[in-house]
Amino acid sequence: MHLVLHIGTEKTGTTSVQAFFRENRARMLSDGVWHAESLGGPDHRGLAVLARRGDDPDDAFHRFHIHSPEDHARFVAETTERLRAEIAAAKATDARTFLISNEHLQSRLYDQESVGRVADLLRPLFDSHEVLCVLRPQIEAVLSLTSTEARVGLEVSRRRFEWVDPTVHYFNYLGLLERWADGFGSETILPVAFNRHRDMIGFFRHHLGLEGDGYQTVRPSNRRLDHRAIAFANRLALPVFLSPGTPNPNRTVFFDDLPVEAPLTLSRDFAKDIQARFDPGNAEIAARWPAITLDDLTPDWSRYPEIGTLDQLESCDTGPILRYVVQRLNAELHFSKALTEQQRARVAHFNENYENALRFIDDALANLAAAAMFNDAEGNTDPDPQFEPMADRVARVRAQLEEHREIVAARRPAQRAPRETSA
Repeated sequence: MHLVLHIGTEKTGTTSVQAFFRENRARMLSDGVWHAESLGGPDHRGLAVLARRGDDPDDAFHRFHIHSPEDHARFVAETTERLRAEIAAAKATDARTFLISNEHLQSRLYDQESVGRVADLLRPLFDSHEVLCVLRPQIEAVLSLTSTEARVGLEVSRRRFEWVDPTVHYFNYLGLLERWADGFGSETILPVAFNRHRDMIGFFRHHLGLEGDGYQTVRPSNRRLDHRAIAFANRLALPVFLSPGTPNPNRTVFFDDLPVEAPLTLSRDFAKDIQARFDPGNAEIAARWPAITLDDLTPDWSRYPEIGTLDQLESCDTGPILRYVVQRLNAELHFSKALTEQQRARVAHFNENYENALRFIDDALANLAAAAMFNDAEGNTDPDPQFEPMADRVARVRAQLEEHREIVAARRPAQRAPRETSA
């Protein structure tokens, strides 16, 4: 059986690709591709955790309930056993390809020892191997990464870009490929140009032979942010986590739904200066692995403005973002109140208290009217396809309430006329 080990890199559509694999696992198997289950889904993060030293935890240790080197040793033993059993099961189905996909194999395994653990585990279990690594120009990778960093509470500024160079393992593609070539063999390394294959799901379908019908589609993930949203996050300075594994409950900013009119951009000369630091290493990659060229790792400079929005982060007007957040929070509050009143109306109806049911329905409709005053689509040139607009949510619940009102009104006893009394 053939192993396809997809090691990233981050910010090359990995989240969407992995969601596609998860949604279509059974369909893929009918085409001879087994998508691993024993490594934690959908991103197989367990393999990167397994390969790290037990005394060198990263942010995923908590996810797998690892709190000590002893916990890590148990995790390694148990995960290895499950993986071996799964591979045996895959071979019993005559699957031709075993697929593992985790971008943290790039970002978290930055020494030969860690990569060697992965190679020592997987090499003996398969007849052939392929280490697939999707690469994009480094300056594009770091620019894409800034939206993620803003979401998790890190400051984004010009300083963030100035230290980017080949000494940072995250962006040193040559060092990355050399580590994996040492582990699996240079001939197993397949670098893939992201800028040639923007539709990564389409690329993987073709590469893995998943060309038939019946595959479920998935929507893109990890949207970019407007530069004003990043400036707002800088000024907000609230961390996503209060401590490892403990989310901050008071950091609702709706980053994925904020209007995107002017995303973060770099000035052309500044971007060229940073990218040039990687040209020697990228040229060596192209020389050693002809599947990718130096042009593939060179940005289209015509897309870069003379003056980027990065230089406006400290001075830009974040008022529109703040207005969106305040209005959205109030709209969400009114919508939640409407749902609460809707449930109260249902309970009153069940108890045959029709007057109260009608009153609760009226209260719910009033809250919906307040929520409907918020237009979350206004000014958003890059709407999140996974977000149901407030107008659609309001319309859906309003229809339910109006239907309920008719039912309750029909069952409410007619009001009796007052009894006449004799003089």
